Amino acid sequence: MPTKHHEHVVPNLRTGVRFYFSSVSTSGYVPFHWHSSLELVYVLKGALRFNLDGQIYHLKENQFILVPSGGIHDVTNQPNQAFVLQIPLQVVSPYFDHPERVQFLNGQTELPEYQTIIRLVTMLG
Repeated sequence: MPTKHHEHVVPNLRTGVRFYFSSVSTSGYVPFHWHSSLELVYVLKGALRFNLDGQIYHLKENQFILVPSGGIHDVTNQPNQAFVLQIPLQVVSPYFDHPERVQFLNGQTELPEYQTIIRLVTMLG
């Protein structure tokens, strides 16, 4: 079994979340890890392959994945550009009971809610 490590997410002090543009010019691999934050990765260009809790997701342009807190995942990438939004649990806990238990239905690109999330994330960038 591959080694897994905890990724410590350091949010922006003003907003309480971490939102950034990622631009990777080479193919690569991020080993299995988890964090105590919710994470959204939205692919602008290129492609990513996520292995999230044993399920494989192939993301291409204009697709995203939501990684729950504690979700063990690795990432294999081609050159890409993406928005990454990491939200610590303490930011969402006033709005949701037990946010550490939240699970997401990834890959549901046909849902109107999926398209709404894409629109909102692109507005942030």
